[in-house]
Amino acid sequence: MDGAVFAKAARSPWSIAWDTLAADNGAHTLTAIAHDAAGNAGVSPPVVVSVLNAHGASVSVHTALGFPGAALGTIDSVTAYLSVKPQYVLSYDGARRVPNWVSWELNKAWLGAVARQNDFRPDDTFPDEIPQAQLSDYAGSGWDRGHLCPSEDRTATVDDNRSTFYLTNMVPQADSANGGPWAQLESYLRHLAATGKELSVVAGGVFAGPTKAIGADAVAIPSATFKVVVVLERPGQGIADVTFQTRVISVVLPNEASVSRAADWRSFRVRPRDVEMATGLRLFADVPHEVREVLVDRVDVAP
Repeated sequence: MDGAVFAKAARSPWSIAWDTLAADNGAHTLTAIAHDAAGNAGVSPPVVVSVLNAHGASVSVHTALGFPGAALGTIDSVTAYLSVKPQYVLSYDGARRVPNWVSWELNKAWLGAVARQNDFRPDDTFPDEIPQAQLSDYAGSGWDRGHLCPSEDRTATVDDNRSTFYLTNMVPQADSANGGPWAQLESYLRHLAATGKELSVVAGGVFAGPTKAIGADAVAIPSATFKVVVVLERPGQGIADVTFQTRVISVVLPNEASVSRAADWRSFRVRPRDVEMATGLRLFADVPHEVREVLVDRVDVAP
């Protein structure tokens, strides 16, 4: 397959099985090579097979384009605990007490008139074996309880909005960054959703250099926050609708008090691959590989 041997048959019935779940989505070239006892070999014409397995979509609409990183919903997965909520999906690092990533769908169906609930709290859906940040860790720290999935992205129902106030959806964030360019970007994305777009969003922290922490539970402070957004044309679209022309917005924002509240979020745009290199994640992993490889190397330049 694609120039590499993935299986051999040494006896009748001369058949092999190919597990497409182990392959990237996209086009693959399959070729059969036959050898006889005399050392002769024959090669079949290549056959192109297209794979499109919706791994992420089978778990949640919020991971419709794939899982950004490994995560399991078991208590022994302390540093990558998977939590699938009706409002978003996250991978939580119980050692750092912050999410590795949070992934969510955003379209106008999620937007309504519900007021901000402001009920910050630990996540009561988590098992006791997964350590969490506590309210006391943030109190007096000088750092915001920075939402990854924003409160204003979930205003259709009270339960939706309340879900965003779990501390498992937050990282310590510099106030000027959180209330400045980060908030601007959030507002811009809601505008896109309100005009009929379908957005697939992933956000999290970047940890570069020595890690600082706050509180008795040593909640890790990311050196930067990232957000990567795939913009599709209408609600309900998924991996089959992502093309070479699909817009992808990717931002890395330094988590520093020196960031001006007036700074334009657009000045922090990077390639999605830059986010992958900084975090070890694999973004929109279920998108066919030939398309994904183009999109991860493109910097958004739309106004």
